Amino acid sequence: MLFTPSGAMILIMMHALNSASVASSSVAALVIGSGISGLLTAIKLVEAGVRPVAVVTKTRLSENNSRYAQGGIAAVVPSNTEDSIAAHVADTL
Repeated sequence: MLFTPSGAMILIMMHALNSASVASSSVAALVIGSGISGLLTAIKLVEAGVRPVAVVTKTRLSENNSRYAQGGIAAVVPSNTEDSIAAHVADTL
């Protein structure tokens, strides 16, 4: 299980579940993939009042492409006064 910052629960369904158990589960939203996009989508759905939300992943929750791209994910953080687009470009190129 995964909990959002507000404490709401998100069900994580692994590939080990057989198709019958997945088919018999009732969820309001089903998110495929446990990478950054999938988990953020699940959190936003729950925070918007959509429940229950399930995330289906082919292996472990931590086994996703975002994990392997960790050195290639970068952004400018507007709330950080020392960050800027120029600093981002200098850091990443």
